[in-house]
Amino acid sequence: MADGSSTPRRACSRLSSKDVPIRSSTDAPLSQDRVAAAQSFYGPLATASTAGRRVGWESDALQQIRHALLLEAAPDLSAVNSVVDIGCGEGVLLKRLRQAGYDGKYVGEDILEPMIERATASELHQSDANATFRCVDSLAVATPHDLVLCSGALNVAWHDDHQAQVLAALKLLWRRTRQVLVVDLAVVGPHPGGGGIVPVDIESVFAAARALSPVVALSEGALAGEAVLAIRRSPAAALHRLDVDPTDIAQAFVLAGHPADALAALGDLSDPRQALVGAEAHLHLEQLDEARALVATARTSPDAMIADGASLVDAGVRWRAGDRRGARMTLMTLIHAGGPQADDARIHLVEMLLAIGDSEAAREIAQTIEDTWSRRTALERLSPGRKPGE
Repeated sequence: MADGSSTPRRACSRLSSKDVPIRSSTDAPLSQDRVAAAQSFYGPLATASTAGRRVGWESDALQQIRHALLLEAAPDLSAVNSVVDIGCGEGVLLKRLRQAGYDGKYVGEDILEPMIERATASELHQSDANATFRCVDSLAVATPHDLVLCSGALNVAWHDDHQAQVLAALKLLWRRTRQVLVVDLAVVGPHPGGGGIVPVDIESVFAAARALSPVVALSEGALAGEAVLAIRRSPAAALHRLDVDPTDIAQAFVLAGHPADALAALGDLSDPRQALVGAEAHLHLEQLDEARALVATARTSPDAMIADGASLVDAGVRWRAGDRRGARMTLMTLIHAGGPQADDARIHLVEMLLAIGDSEAAREIAQTIEDTWSRRTALERLSPGRKPGE
């Protein structure tokens, strides 16, 4: 849980010339407060015989377990190009990253110079051309990285209202995150606190994380009193770990409102099934020409479900292009033909009618939806206060 000092020597809070300060009187804690807090906590630990003890862990084994849990919550490292280790201490996490197969850029940041001196003096670190260490207040710079890791650095109080400062720190670290932010924290209740460790109310931390992104995972209980929080820009990093057909993953991305991730998940767009999902994704992105081209590919499928799905997407393309009459004709054709796509066509038509304010016509169509769940959902949209089954 390092963001500290191995000796009570002069601390360093200077910024490098490449860093852009984040100036905010409300969000950014003052560097001198954090330096003083770090010195107070870590200085007395300087004479400990092991790296884990020097940065406040009960043992090296617990430090290794915490790092393993931190990386378990991280994305597939093969998709990561840069990692920043907030409160890196002596840089022990770098070794585990390399053992896990990560060979990209690593930056270790610590607010106290003695820790950085220990990290850079290590033979392992000196031989790693892609690893750098710098003495800096990580909450006062804006340099972005794909993966931001923060192991224990927020467990030491640098302000009277520690909870508020942790929530502010999450916002600042999130600004530096391109893909995933992973933080471990001591938790009020299970964690006894004391010894300079200040636990947080994990429920308010989780709520703050949800305000930053809807893609949040919280793991608690692997080590008593501690929790690992992972905040993601998109669900891609988590879903790509699953043993699931990439086309199904792409479809899930479309339904979840992440069309760009859907396109990234697809491989062979000459395949009609993948082309159909790609067309839907492009439609969501308002990329109509690309959607039209993939609709044409999807229509070559001998599978009627895929061909009819292409017609549904084509109706959406026509609608967005201003051809409302053509869109409605396409959907009505599918409805009159019956079959599995008829209800989907009705649902699309309800959405289009609602978009132009024709709620009565939308209600008439919604009442003809055969699938019970879909009909109920459509009618609830038309009557927001209506309870299911009414």
